[in-house]
Amino acid sequence: MKAHVSAKVCCVWNNLKDSDSYVHIAKNEPLKHDYNYPYVPSSDFSQCDLKSHGGDGGVVATQPRAFKLKGKRRKEDGERSRCVYCRDMFNHEENRRGQCHDAPDPIRTCIHRVSFMWCADSMLYHCMSDPEGEYSDPCSCDTSEERFCLRWTALLGLSVLAPCLCCYPPLHACHRCGVACGCCGGKHKAVG
Repeated sequence: MKAHVSAKVCCVWNNLKDSDSYVHIAKNEPLKHDYNYPYVPSSDFSQCDLKSHGGDGGVVATQPRAFKLKGKRRKEDGERSRCVYCRDMFNHEENRRGQCHDAPDPIRTCIHRVSFMWCADSMLYHCMSDPEGEYSDPCSCDTSEERFCLRWTALLGLSVLAPCLCCYPPLHACHRCGVACGCCGGKHKAVG
């Protein structure tokens, strides 16, 4: 189909060739790429599949493995890396739990699920979010917000249906203590 359309366009432009047209479209053959990986005797291709061609040597049929840096080298040199989650620079020697607030934290996720806080988030998102989908933190005590009383009334009503919501404040306080001690929280992860 493409070749047929290209041929028609070429014919139309060839008919207009006598007029002062400055556009000329010609049909070119598609380029064919041929990739060859020569066998170099001094390199280490022990994991690659080699095929010999009549005694002239071999051709590497698979690509060589990428060189990977060891994490210990970075730790010993004290280099700084960029975090995948928060995009901040961090030192590997000083990286401990609770340093990255954007990193996944399995304990925080567990507390969120066990205490049914996901239910409160869903209710606030669907009932009290602005047109952009933004809503305040369910447990925020900021009285300057316009829907402060409405939010807490809705949370009180939801806690009657899901009493596990009452477990969230003590579990959250324990988690914050764990983050302060360095035994909970997310760690920075280096890019690459």
